[in-house]
Amino acid sequence: MILGLLVITMNVSSRIIPYFLCVAIFNKIVNAELTEASPLKAYEADLHGLSVSGMGAGGYMAGQLYVANSLMFNGVGIIAAGPYFCAWRNLTVAKSDCTMTPSKIDVEKLVDITYALSETEQIDNTEFMNDGKVFLLAGKHDRNVNPGVVKKAEDYFNYFVDKEDIKAVYDVEAAHAFPTDRYGQKCGAGISNVENCGYNTAFELLQHIYTNLERPSAELKLNGEFLEFDQHEFKDHSIDRSPSVDRVGFAYIPSGCQDKPGCRVHVMLHGCNQGRDLQGDSFVTQLGYNEVGEENDIIIVYPQALPWGNFNPLGCWDWWGYTSPSYALKSSIQMNIINGILDRLLETKLQAGQKEEEEVEERHATDEL
Repeated sequence: MILGLLVITMNVSSRIIPYFLCVAIFNKIVNAELTEASPLKAYEADLHGLSVSGMGAGGYMAGQLYVANSLMFNGVGIIAAGPYFCAWRNLTVAKSDCTMTPSKIDVEKLVDITYALSETEQIDNTEFMNDGKVFLLAGKHDRNVNPGVVKKAEDYFNYFVDKEDIKAVYDVEAAHAFPTDRYGQKCGAGISNVENCGYNTAFELLQHIYTNLERPSAELKLNGEFLEFDQHEFKDHSIDRSPSVDRVGFAYIPSGCQDKPGCRVHVMLHGCNQGRDLQGDSFVTQLGYNEVGEENDIIIVYPQALPWGNFNPLGCWDWWGYTSPSYALKSSIQMNIINGILDRLLETKLQAGQKEEEEVEERHATDEL
């Protein structure tokens, strides 16, 4: 299981995957692309209640979203990932320094490039980060991403965020997996994406960002709605290059947010090999975010990346530049899709209806031509 790394040749225990398994994976990818999903509805969510988190490659993408769009987000949670722009648009650096060799990560240089990108308005003003919260977690037994890499992320954020607003957790006995307090395999076993470590990462992360949340009980029922929605409506169709984003994304709409405006929104980004094409919805239903969202009226969104040939065979979010050199900037193809999803959730139903009417009129005008 490799969640934070990109490998060009897929393998299990150093053996090449058998041909029939490759075919099966290919068929799943094709089916994922052909799957139809409904348009995402507008929920008039709270503009001032947005946050993001992720694990592995998703952790790197979460950091990119937060740094590049810090005016938008209240906080970020990063599990098993390092600092912003760590890979320097270089796959070799991503696979070595930013996963297993933290001593090679020069935090001061990353801070300098962050300031430079901010001054040229390619990302938001770095001062906005000082208003947010940062949660970091590294499993003690993670053999895919050295815990020292996460410590480098802590060092990086210390330049921009008050120390009391950074919570770093290094004592959970997890391997390269998402720690929960009820789901998953044995803690530290390293055989699954989710491990039961007696630690509710989703709650602790969201509690740090939002504060004053209610901890969900074991008896809590998920009375909300688990959605599959069309991500490709947020894609820039003028760009030929694939964004490596699945057609279908997931979202959990708590029962308290079905018809009530003002709910907060949290985006959770999966790691490599954790997307819908290989995991279905099992990964996103076992993390504990949905329970926290149901108890506290927080909409949880799970955007889904997709494998893309040799550029991205494991379906990772782009944190080294396979989509474009601007992968970590506000102009990022993938980040703009995610921001489009958030814009829809923030819209009123009236605004969404007006947009739909305009799009229908545009299609009709095109057909007439």
